[in-house]
Amino acid sequence: MIQEWKAEQWNPEEILGAKGKLRFAHIPKGLTIVLPTQKPNAIAYALKIA
Repeated sequence: MIQEWKAEQWNPEEILGAKGKLRFAHIPKGLTIVLPTQKPNAIAYALKIA
């Protein structure tokens, strides 16, 4: 399932866990990222390269 998230709607702890907070902090407000929601590793990777 692909779901679209806007940065301001993200809850980093819920989506990535505590480790995701630092990566999340660097996402520009309003940026839309489309990610496979069932694959946490894919999400972390997408944020890393975003």
